Amino acid sequence: MTNHKYLSIDIGGTNIKYGLINQTGQISFKAKLATPDQKEPFLAAIDQLITDYTPKVNGIAFCAPGKIEATTIRFGGALPFLDGIDFAKRYRHLALPLTVINDGKAAALAESWLGNLKDIKNGAAIILGTGVGGGIIINGQLLAGSHFQAG
Repeated sequence: MTNHKYLSIDIGGTNIKYGLINQTGQISFKAKLATPDQKEPFLAAIDQLITDYTPKVNGIAFCAPGKIEATTIRFGGALPFLDGIDFAKRYRHLALPLTVINDGKAAALAESWLGNLKDIKNGAAIILGTGVGGGIIINGQLLAGSHFQAG
């Protein structure tokens, strides 16, 4: 099996947590930095992470508060300045696979993959952080919901 590494970036209201993870879920590195409270300093911090780590990875995954439409953040939850940011468009020059998902849904998927919801057909994850989020697993699949707001 090829040992691909992925840059995972979790955007929270208090901290941006990031790390390198492989396809089996093993984390080889993790760190965090305080989440800036304005759009331009926030984007500068994310740009620096991308610059530092993309030469070492095979893809990028973001999770963020708010409603996510494809790769664009809507509303931004506790970080309203995130509204309208499209990470795939911003980093399309990298030619790397990139995904963006709501943080609560990401947690539900992670729990379904390797955590407390593993082998559970129907379940939910409730996430308590700076804000409150969640994700729902039905018949082993993440529930997207109408308007991408399930959870």
